[in-house]
Order: sequence, then structure tokens, then C-alpha cells
Amino acid sequence: MSDDASPDAPTSGSGTPADRGDPDAPIDPAGGAGDVTSERRVVRRLVAAVAALVFGILLLRYGDSDEDEAPSVASADEDDAAITVALGPPPGTTLSTYVPERRAALGPVEGRRVAVVSLTGYSSSDTVEELTDGLEVDSFLVAFVADEARRTEDVGRTRRSVADEARAQLEELEGLAPTVEDDPDYSSFYAREIERYRLLLDEIERDDVVHGFVVTGTVAELRALASRASVRLVDLGRSDVLARDAAVHALRPEETERAGEPMFRPS
Repeated sequence: MSDDASPDAPTSGSGTPADRGDPDAPIDPAGGAGDVTSERRVVRRLVAAVAALVFGILLLRYGDSDEDEAPSVASADEDDAAITVALGPPPGTTLSTYVPERRAALGPVEGRRVAVVSLTGYSSSDTVEELTDGLEVDSFLVAFVADEARRTEDVGRTRRSVADEARAQLEELEGLAPTVEDDPDYSSFYAREIERYRLLLDEIERDDVVHGFVVTGTVAELRALASRASVRLVDLGRSDVLARDAAVHALRPEETERAGEPMFRPS
């Protein structure tokens, strides 16, 4: 080996095992290789001991992290529980079982909750505000004749938006209808939609379009609201915080068997 060779460089294959620093080489009583080998064995054992210690620490750490994950998941569940992400029955829900269950849910809880309230009939936003005097109304659930249910904070603005959309759709459909007269399926579909949009526009100015609303209050206040003759169901959320993009459904008066059926409010 030259004087410039690095002490950390790999050794060549020449020489005895002891010369190459082989820790398993036999001890040569005539030379110093045995002393070097003994030192290397000590170093090797030290490295092994340190490695075992590090492994034990890592094992302990991972074992602890597994135990720590359960509370973090529970914490996440608790955080999720603080936000109501859905209110009311999803479309297709069987109401004969859903309504009694949700009425019973008013009994065993206290504190403040958000709820969606379904009315026994259609009403105006002014009447709802009188009904909920002292409670915090978040939004209204409305259905115009021949239209689907919508959630809004401003009934008047939604009325104008629905009317504008209906006029645009009606104009387009009336223009397309003559082009599909030879196709019975398309022709009948366009005819039904034209009739529906005309009916919607004829009835758009009616005040009685509110069938439900979202409200926040104490459970005691919500129980009192549920006892009113005009209230069909007070459906509690899991907390008093409603997610901005929450799915909210109130029952329309015509929904008697399944939620969301029929799709459009009848005349």
C-alpha cells in the first residue's frame, strides 16, 4: 500500500486473513494480527450493542406510536362530531321508520343543536320567522310549484333566479321541440318539460313556498318548537355547528312514503 493510500480504503485480497483485518482470522502468536483482531472484535461487539439499543428504542417508539394513534383517531372523531355535515333524511329514505326515530331523538339530549324543521304544509318566510321568534334561523327550504326543493337564505332572490332559469329553459325547449317530432321519446319528454316550466312560471309568485328551515337553539327550545301544530318534524343535528356544504333535506308535505318523492312539487 502506498503512503498516499487512505486508511479507510478497502483492502486488497492479498495477505493473510489477519493482514486483511478479518475479525474471524485465527490469532498468530508470532505477529500482531491477533491484538488487532481482538480490538476489532471489541469494536464489533460495541457496534452490535449500540445497534441493539437503537433497535430497542425504535421498537419502543413504534409500539408507543401505535398506542398514541387511537387517541388521535378518537380526537378526530370528536372534532368531526362537532360539525353537522348532514341534516334530514336523504332521498329515498323510508319515512314510516325515519320520522318516529327522529322524533324520539329529541328526548335524551340537552345543550344547543342545529336542526332542520319540516312543516305540515307550505308557508311563507314571514310566517316562519314569527314561528321561530327568538331562535337563530340559518336558511329556508323552499319548493316552487313544478320545481324541486332548494335551500336558500333569501327566498326572493331564489324566486328570481328560478324564474330566470325557467324562462331560458322554456325558450330552448320550445325551439328544439319541432326538431324531434319524429322521435316519440324525445318528443314526449320535451312536451312534459315545456308544460312543467310553463306551470312553474305561472305559479312562481306564490308566497307559500317554504316547507322547512334550518334553525339553531337549545334542545328545550327545539322541543317546544316540535310541539307546534304547524311543525311535522324537528330533526336534530349532532351539534350546533353546521358545515358550509352540509347536505340538508326537509320533508315536503307531499312526501309521505319516501323522502324526495315525488321529485317536483305538484300544483
